[in-house]
Amino acid sequence: MFLFFLIFSTILWLLIKLSHQYVDNITYRVELVNLPSNKVLVNSENLKINAKVSAVGYKLLQYKLFKPLRPIQLSAASSKRQGKDFFILTSSQFNEVSLQLGSELKLVDISPDTLEFSLSSVVKRTVEIKPQLKITYAKQYMQSGSFKLKPNRITITGPASVIDTIKSVTTYPLVLDEISDTIKQELVLKPIPDVYYSQNKVSITLPVEKFTEVIYQIPIKCINLPSGYEVQFSPNSVKVSCNVAVSKYFLVKPELFNVACDYNEIEKSQSPKAVLKLVSYPNFVSRIQVEPRQVDYIIIKK
Repeated sequence: MFLFFLIFSTILWLLIKLSHQYVDNITYRVELVNLPSNKVLVNSENLKINAKVSAVGYKLLQYKLFKPLRPIQLSAASSKRQGKDFFILTSSQFNEVSLQLGSELKLVDISPDTLEFSLSSVVKRTVEIKPQLKITYAKQYMQSGSFKLKPNRITITGPASVIDTIKSVTTYPLVLDEISDTIKQELVLKPIPDVYYSQNKVSITLPVEKFTEVIYQIPIKCINLPSGYEVQFSPNSVKVSCNVAVSKYFLVKPELFNVACDYNEIEKSQSPKAVLKLVSYPNFVSRIQVEPRQVDYIIIKK
Protein backbone atom coordinates (compact mmCIF):
# COMPACT_ATOMS: atom_id res chain seq x y z
CA MET A 1 0.00 0.00 0.00
CA PHE A 2 2.86 2.33 0.86
CA LEU A 3 4.49 1.62 -2.52
CA PHE A 4 1.24 2.47 -4.33
CA PHE A 5 0.96 5.87 -2.59
CA LEU A 6 4.63 6.53 -3.25
CA ILE A 7 4.24 5.89 -7.00
CA PHE A 8 0.97 7.85 -7.12
CA SER A 9 2.45 10.86 -5.33
CA THR A 10 5.54 10.79 -7.59
CA ILE A 11 3.39 10.80 -10.73
CA LEU A 12 1.22 13.60 -9.32
CA TRP A 13 4.31 15.65 -8.44
CA LEU A 14 5.72 15.10 -11.93
CA LEU A 15 2.46 16.20 -13.60
CA ILE A 16 2.35 19.36 -11.49
CA LYS A 17 5.96 20.15 -12.35
CA LEU A 18 5.40 19.57 -16.07
CA SER A 19 2.41 21.94 -16.04
CA HIS A 20 4.70 24.84 -15.09
CA GLN A 21 6.28 27.21 -17.60
CA TYR A 22 9.96 26.57 -18.46
CA VAL A 23 12.64 28.15 -20.65
CA ASP A 24 15.02 25.91 -22.62
CA ASN A 25 17.15 25.79 -25.78
CA ILE A 26 16.22 23.76 -28.86
CA THR A 27 18.60 23.38 -31.82
CA TYR A 28 17.11 23.62 -35.30
CA ARG A 29 18.69 22.97 -38.67
CA VAL A 30 18.34 25.94 -41.03
CA GLU A 31 17.16 25.53 -44.60
CA LEU A 32 17.95 28.45 -46.89
CA VAL A 33 15.28 29.24 -49.46
CA ASN A 34 15.12 31.71 -52.36
CA LEU A 35 18.69 30.97 -53.40
CA PRO A 36 19.81 32.27 -56.81
CA SER A 37 19.13 29.61 -59.46
CA ASN A 38 22.85 29.27 -60.27
CA LYS A 39 24.02 29.01 -56.67
CA VAL A 40 23.98 26.29 -54.03
CA LEU A 41 24.70 26.28 -50.30
CA VAL A 42 28.01 24.80 -49.13
CA ASN A 43 28.11 22.66 -45.94
CA SER A 44 24.36 22.99 -45.44
CA GLU A 45 24.39 20.43 -42.60
CA ASN A 46 26.38 22.91 -40.44
CA LEU A 47 23.79 25.69 -40.71
CA LYS A 48 21.93 25.67 -37.37
CA ILE A 49 20.38 28.02 -34.82
CA ASN A 50 19.65 27.66 -31.13
CA ALA A 51 16.18 28.88 -30.23
CA LYS A 52 15.58 29.82 -26.58
CA VAL A 53 11.90 29.09 -26.05
CA SER A 54 9.35 29.27 -23.27
CA ALA A 55 6.70 26.56 -22.99
CA VAL A 56 4.78 24.32 -20.64
CA GLY A 57 7.03 21.55 -19.29
CA TYR A 58 5.32 18.61 -20.99
CA LYS A 59 5.40 20.43 -24.36
CA LEU A 60 9.14 21.00 -24.04
CA LEU A 61 9.56 17.34 -23.17
CA GLN A 62 7.63 16.33 -26.30
CA TYR A 63 9.80 18.50 -28.54
CA LYS A 64 13.11 17.39 -27.03
CA LEU A 65 12.36 13.68 -26.87
CA PHE A 66 9.66 12.69 -29.32
CA LYS A 67 8.71 15.31 -31.87
CA PRO A 68 10.79 15.42 -35.08
CA LEU A 69 12.08 18.95 -35.62
CA ARG A 70 11.41 20.52 -38.97
CA PRO A 71 14.19 22.78 -40.26
CA ILE A 72 13.67 26.52 -39.91
CA GLN A 73 13.41 28.13 -43.34
CA LEU A 74 15.19 31.45 -43.81
CA SER A 75 15.29 33.45 -47.02
CA ALA A 76 18.69 33.99 -48.63
CA ALA A 77 17.28 37.27 -49.96
CA SER A 78 17.64 38.71 -46.45
CA SER A 79 21.39 37.95 -46.36
CA LYS A 80 24.25 40.42 -46.72
CA ARG A 81 27.59 39.88 -48.38
CA GLN A 82 30.91 39.97 -46.57
CA GLY A 83 33.81 39.28 -48.93
CA LYS A 84 33.20 35.89 -50.55
CA ASP A 85 30.76 34.78 -47.81
CA PHE A 86 27.28 35.81 -46.73
CA PHE A 87 25.58 36.36 -43.38
CA ILE A 88 22.12 36.79 -41.89
CA LEU A 89 21.47 38.70 -38.66
CA THR A 90 19.22 36.33 -36.75
CA SER A 91 17.66 39.20 -34.80
CA SER A 92 16.10 40.39 -38.07
CA GLN A 93 14.50 36.95 -38.49
CA PHE A 94 12.87 36.84 -35.03
CA ASN A 95 9.27 37.12 -36.25
CA GLU A 96 9.87 34.65 -39.11
CA VAL A 97 11.33 32.04 -36.76
CA SER A 98 8.61 32.63 -34.17
CA LEU A 99 5.88 31.95 -36.75
CA GLN A 100 7.51 28.66 -37.76
CA LEU A 101 7.76 27.47 -34.14
CA GLY A 102 3.98 27.63 -33.82
CA SER A 103 1.76 28.54 -30.92
CA GLU A 104 3.06 25.88 -28.50
CA LEU A 105 6.51 27.47 -28.19
CA LYS A 106 7.18 31.14 -27.40
CA LEU A 107 10.46 32.38 -28.84
CA VAL A 108 12.62 34.25 -26.34
CA ASP A 109 15.95 34.58 -28.12
CA ILE A 110 17.99 33.25 -31.07
CA SER A 111 21.69 32.41 -31.14
CA PRO A 112 24.14 32.88 -32.70
CA ASP A 113 23.41 36.51 -33.54
CA THR A 114 25.01 36.08 -36.97
CA LEU A 115 24.48 33.12 -39.30
CA GLU A 116 27.40 32.84 -41.74
CA PHE A 117 27.39 30.69 -44.88
CA SER A 118 29.01 30.26 -48.28
CA LEU A 119 27.49 29.86 -51.72
CA SER A 120 29.08 28.12 -54.68
CA SER A 121 28.31 27.96 -58.37
CA VAL A 122 26.13 25.01 -59.35
CA VAL A 123 27.94 22.29 -61.31
CA LYS A 124 26.47 19.21 -63.00
CA ARG A 125 28.27 15.97 -63.76
CA THR A 126 27.37 12.45 -64.87
CA VAL A 127 28.96 9.67 -62.79
CA GLU A 128 28.70 5.90 -62.64
CA ILE A 129 26.86 3.98 -59.93
CA LYS A 130 28.70 1.32 -57.92
CA PRO A 131 26.35 -1.04 -56.05
CA GLN A 132 27.44 -2.58 -52.76
CA LEU A 133 26.54 -6.27 -52.90
CA LYS A 134 26.95 -8.83 -50.12
CA ILE A 135 25.42 -11.99 -51.56
CA THR A 136 25.84 -15.67 -50.79
CA TYR A 137 24.40 -18.39 -52.98
CA ALA A 138 22.64 -21.65 -52.23
CA LYS A 139 24.57 -24.86 -52.81
CA GLN A 140 25.22 -25.56 -56.52
CA TYR A 141 24.14 -22.00 -57.50
CA MET A 142 26.23 -19.10 -58.76
CA GLN A 143 26.09 -15.70 -60.43
CA SER A 144 25.77 -16.61 -64.11
CA GLY A 145 26.59 -13.25 -65.67
CA SER A 146 27.26 -9.58 -65.07
CA PHE A 147 24.68 -7.60 -63.11
CA LYS A 148 22.76 -4.86 -64.90
CA LEU A 149 21.92 -1.49 -63.35
CA LYS A 150 19.15 0.68 -64.71
CA PRO A 151 20.33 3.38 -65.00
CA ASN A 152 24.05 2.72 -64.52
CA ARG A 153 24.87 6.44 -64.43
CA ILE A 154 23.16 9.50 -62.93
CA THR A 155 23.58 13.26 -63.03
CA ILE A 156 24.73 14.88 -59.80
CA THR A 157 24.40 18.60 -59.02
CA GLY A 158 26.12 20.63 -56.33
CA PRO A 159 29.00 22.97 -55.43
CA ALA A 160 31.95 22.77 -57.80
CA SER A 161 34.31 22.14 -54.86
CA VAL A 162 32.34 18.98 -53.99
CA ILE A 163 31.29 17.73 -57.43
CA ASP A 164 34.86 17.85 -58.78
CA THR A 165 35.95 15.26 -56.18
CA ILE A 166 33.20 12.71 -56.95
CA LYS A 167 34.03 9.94 -59.42
CA SER A 168 31.09 7.64 -58.59
CA VAL A 169 28.19 7.17 -56.19
CA THR A 170 27.37 4.05 -54.20
CA THR A 171 24.21 2.34 -53.02
CA TYR A 172 23.27 1.14 -49.59
CA PRO A 173 24.44 -2.50 -49.23
CA LEU A 174 22.22 -5.23 -50.66
CA VAL A 175 22.61 -8.21 -48.29
CA LEU A 176 21.11 -11.53 -49.41
CA ASP A 177 21.85 -15.11 -48.31
CA GLU A 178 21.33 -18.53 -49.88
CA ILE A 179 20.13 -17.13 -53.22
CA SER A 180 18.96 -19.65 -55.85
CA ASP A 181 17.17 -17.44 -58.36
CA THR A 182 17.82 -14.31 -60.42
CA ILE A 183 17.82 -11.16 -58.28
CA LYS A 184 15.68 -8.17 -59.22
CA GLN A 185 15.82 -5.43 -56.61
CA GLU A 186 15.58 -1.68 -56.18
CA LEU A 187 18.63 -0.05 -54.60
CA VAL A 188 18.74 3.29 -52.79
CA LEU A 189 21.70 5.57 -53.46
CA LYS A 190 23.77 6.77 -50.52
CA PRO A 191 23.35 10.54 -50.13
CA ILE A 192 26.31 12.92 -50.23
CA PRO A 193 25.99 16.21 -48.30
CA ASP A 194 25.16 19.22 -50.54
CA VAL A 195 24.83 16.98 -53.62
CA TYR A 196 21.54 16.44 -55.46
CA TYR A 197 20.88 13.33 -57.58
CA SER A 198 18.82 13.19 -60.76
CA GLN A 199 17.20 10.16 -59.09
CA ASN A 200 17.67 8.43 -55.73
CA LYS A 201 16.96 4.82 -56.70
CA VAL A 202 18.17 2.34 -59.32
CA SER A 203 17.14 -1.20 -60.21
CA ILE A 204 19.53 -4.13 -60.40
CA THR A 205 19.19 -7.47 -62.18
CA LEU A 206 21.71 -10.16 -61.28
CA PRO A 207 21.37 -13.55 -63.02
CA VAL A 208 21.65 -16.63 -60.78
CA GLU A 209 21.42 -20.28 -61.82
CA LYS A 210 22.75 -23.76 -61.16
CA PHE A 211 26.33 -24.53 -62.05
CA THR A 212 28.37 -27.57 -62.90
CA GLU A 213 32.10 -28.21 -62.77
CA VAL A 214 34.29 -28.70 -65.84
CA ILE A 215 37.86 -30.03 -65.87
CA TYR A 216 40.41 -29.78 -68.71
CA GLN A 217 44.05 -30.60 -69.29
CA ILE A 218 45.63 -27.41 -70.62
CA PRO A 219 49.10 -27.38 -72.23
CA ILE A 220 51.65 -25.01 -70.72
CA LYS A 221 53.01 -22.21 -72.89
CA CYS A 222 56.06 -20.01 -72.38
CA ILE A 223 55.79 -16.30 -73.09
CA ASN A 224 58.62 -13.82 -73.78
CA LEU A 225 60.76 -16.70 -75.03
CA PRO A 226 63.85 -15.40 -76.89
CA SER A 227 64.59 -16.80 -80.33
CA GLY A 228 66.92 -19.82 -80.37
CA TYR A 229 65.58 -21.18 -77.06
CA GLU A 230 63.02 -23.76 -76.07
CA VAL A 231 61.52 -24.56 -72.64
CA GLN A 232 60.31 -28.05 -71.81
CA PHE A 233 57.99 -28.48 -68.84
CA SER A 234 57.37 -31.52 -66.67
CA PRO A 235 54.49 -32.13 -66.72
CA ASN A 236 53.74 -30.29 -69.98
CA SER A 237 50.07 -29.72 -69.10
CA VAL A 238 48.06 -28.87 -65.98
CA LYS A 239 44.56 -29.53 -64.73
CA VAL A 240 42.23 -26.55 -64.88
CA SER A 241 38.86 -26.82 -63.15
CA CYS A 242 36.10 -24.23 -62.88
CA ASN A 243 32.39 -23.71 -62.31
CA VAL A 244 30.10 -22.74 -65.18
CA ALA A 245 26.37 -22.04 -65.31
CA VAL A 246 24.40 -24.94 -66.77
CA SER A 247 23.03 -22.72 -69.56
CA LYS A 248 26.59 -21.92 -70.71
CA TYR A 249 28.07 -25.39 -70.33
CA PHE A 250 28.41 -25.96 -74.08
CA LEU A 251 30.11 -22.59 -74.56
CA VAL A 252 33.16 -23.64 -72.54
CA LYS A 253 36.04 -25.00 -74.61
CA PRO A 254 39.55 -25.96 -73.49
CA GLU A 255 41.09 -23.59 -76.05
CA LEU A 256 39.55 -20.66 -74.16
CA PHE A 257 42.02 -21.27 -71.31
CA ASN A 258 45.69 -20.33 -71.55
CA VAL A 259 48.25 -21.26 -68.90
CA ALA A 260 51.76 -19.91 -69.24
CA CYS A 261 54.99 -19.07 -67.49
CA ASP A 262 57.09 -15.99 -68.20
CA TYR A 263 60.64 -16.70 -69.43
CA ASN A 264 61.81 -13.38 -67.96
CA GLU A 265 60.61 -14.45 -64.51
CA ILE A 266 62.35 -17.84 -64.85
CA GLU A 267 65.63 -16.05 -65.65
CA LYS A 268 65.16 -13.57 -62.81
CA SER A 269 64.22 -16.08 -60.08
CA GLN A 270 66.70 -18.83 -61.00
CA SER A 271 64.29 -21.22 -59.27
CA PRO A 272 64.13 -24.90 -60.28
CA LYS A 273 60.35 -24.50 -60.51
CA ALA A 274 58.45 -22.41 -63.04
CA VAL A 275 55.48 -20.47 -61.63
CA LEU A 276 52.38 -20.76 -63.82
CA LYS A 277 49.80 -18.09 -64.51
CA LEU A 278 46.33 -18.31 -65.96
CA VAL A 279 46.63 -15.62 -68.63
CA SER A 280 43.19 -15.94 -70.24
CA TYR A 281 39.86 -17.63 -69.52
CA PRO A 282 36.14 -17.15 -70.30
CA ASN A 283 34.51 -14.32 -68.33
CA PHE A 284 31.46 -16.46 -67.49
CA VAL A 285 33.24 -19.06 -65.35
CA SER A 286 34.19 -18.86 -61.68
CA ARG A 287 36.31 -20.53 -59.00
CA ILE A 288 39.07 -21.42 -61.40
CA GLN A 289 41.79 -23.68 -60.04
CA VAL A 290 45.07 -24.62 -61.68
CA GLU A 291 46.96 -27.71 -60.47
CA PRO A 292 49.87 -27.75 -60.09
CA ARG A 293 50.84 -24.05 -59.89
CA GLN A 294 54.55 -24.80 -60.25
CA VAL A 295 56.31 -27.29 -62.57
CA ASP A 296 59.83 -28.43 -63.36
CA TYR A 297 61.43 -27.10 -66.53
CA ILE A 298 64.47 -27.37 -68.76
CA ILE A 299 65.78 -24.56 -70.98
CA ILE A 300 67.19 -25.87 -74.26
CA LYS A 301 69.26 -23.83 -76.66
CA LYS A 302 68.48 -24.81 -80.24
